[in-house]
Amino acid sequence: MPVLDSVLANPPDGFGHIEDQALRDLRWQVHVLADNARAAEEWLRLTYMTADRSDNHARVVANLDEIREAYRRHAIVAVRMIRVALSLLKAGQLRQTAIMARRARGRHEPSLPKAAPAAGAAHPRAPLGSEGTRRIEEGSAPDGPTA
Repeated sequence: MPVLDSVLANPPDGFGHIEDQALRDLRWQVHVLADNARAAEEWLRLTYMTADRSDNHARVVANLDEIREAYRRHAIVAVRMIRVALSLLKAGQLRQTAIMARRARGRHEPSLPKAAPAAGAAHPRAPLGSEGTRRIEEGSAPDGPTA
C-alpha cells in the first residue's frame, strides 16, 4: 500500500477527481481488509485459549467464521474496486495521450484554409505570431482560449 499512499499524497499531473476518489475508495477497502485480518488473527488465537467443550469456544469459533466471511466479502469488493480504478486510470491515460497527440498534430500538420466568416459573425482567431502566441489587434478581444 505504500505506492497507493504515495500516489494519493502526491497525485500526478492530469489526475482528476474521479481517479483520485476511486483510489481513495480502494485505499479504504484495503484498510478494512487489514482490520478484518487483524481481527481474524485475534479470534484464531482465542480458539486455542478456550476449552474445546465450553460454550465460549463455540462463540469464538463462530466469531472467527464470521470475520473470515467478512474478509471474503471485502476482498471481492476490493478486487472489483481495483478493476474499476485501473479502468479509470487507463481511460485517463488514453484521454491524456489523445489530447497530447491532438496538440502535437496541430503543431506539425498544416491546417486546411478556412472559409471566411459570414457578415455579422464573430471575428476569427488572430493568427499565430513568430513566438507561437496569438497576435491580437488593438481594440479586439479574443473569442476563446488562445493556447
